[in-house]
Amino acid sequence: MPTSEHVGGNRPWYVFFAICSLLVGAVGLYSQIPIRRKLIESVLYLSAFSVMVSVSILGNMNVLVWRDFLEVLRPFACILFILFGYFSVYKLNVSSLWAFFIFIIVFQCLMVSFSFFYDPRKIDLLSFFWDFSKYRSWRGIGTFSNPNRLGFFTIVIYFGLLCLRHNTFFAKILITLAAFGLLMVSSSRTSLLCWGVLLLLYIVLNEKSLLKSFVKIAMMIAGAAILIAFMKPYLEIRFKYLYDFLNHFHTPLHFLGISSVRGRVDNWQGAYTFFTSGLEMRWFIGHGPGKGSYFKILDNDYLYVIVKYGLLGALVFYGFWRSVALNIIRSKNHNSMKTFLMFYLLALGFFGLTSESFSSWILTIPFFIFYGVLLRSEPNPENSA
Repeated sequence: MPTSEHVGGNRPWYVFFAICSLLVGAVGLYSQIPIRRKLIESVLYLSAFSVMVSVSILGNMNVLVWRDFLEVLRPFACILFILFGYFSVYKLNVSSLWAFFIFIIVFQCLMVSFSFFYDPRKIDLLSFFWDFSKYRSWRGIGTFSNPNRLGFFTIVIYFGLLCLRHNTFFAKILITLAAFGLLMVSSSRTSLLCWGVLLLLYIVLNEKSLLKSFVKIAMMIAGAAILIAFMKPYLEIRFKYLYDFLNHFHTPLHFLGISSVRGRVDNWQGAYTFFTSGLEMRWFIGHGPGKGSYFKILDNDYLYVIVKYGLLGALVFYGFWRSVALNIIRSKNHNSMKTFLMFYLLALGFFGLTSESFSSWILTIPFFIFYGVLLRSEPNPENSA
């Protein structure tokens, strides 16, 4: 979707989805659609987190900027996105969603391939609709305006394609090659590591025989090692980020020598010192959203929430995500959607180590909508309030 500053960046889409969600929610309530207890639980958790954000803001009035107050509304926007999925889709057409994911993958492959041969910023029509400010000739961004976002959504869509319907062996190979290609050109190290870990988990969960799982994993690791060894000279020329990563990966000490890793570690240490040096009250309520402070981003969602909203805020926030995970695991319907959402949630958790994933609008809006769909599909009437 268009994301350039010419059309207001991502903000118009947030407003658009919120208004659509509000309208759909109003129609759903008017139509007296049964409300599941799991939905009420999610609404209560997010409402409680909004209260914690308000407490954090009130406890840090001396460093406030007006944008901090918008963070109070964010949990309610998340509720609207869940309601949108809950009230708008009664029976999910999995085949249509699968086809839509295929379209996104193909479109991103075309955009990335084009950008490797021609600078998209030079085409007014493209730069009007999409943000290419982070475009680099050695890092693909597709239409996601950021290489890490391209990597994240490639992973989400990849497991969506694997989980939502049964694919032939040939189709799995093509999907895997397309995903691997997008991850490589994104040069997102977090994405490649996350994809590898989740793929191993997928193989283990989908093979009835432990021996077959072991054989497939061994073959995958061996194939990846051979491919990396074969591509390493080319990586040095074309993908400097990945080459730097591979050169430092053999020991943790050298791994910390990577500039982006070192920068993140320094940032985390600074945030920890900042958090612990304040009043003890701030340990519990945090330092507020801090839109005007130095720590607007921390490249670690877990530390980010604790610094911003304190231990109590983090307890409520991740209590919500824990309840979401349990609701997905215990779901008795839509096995394909259930599996897909679990991999989506695991990807958010993995990316949370190096970015603000759970706290991101862009990464979580689709999740909330799909989660609402899953909650609506619950068959048991005793789950209704």
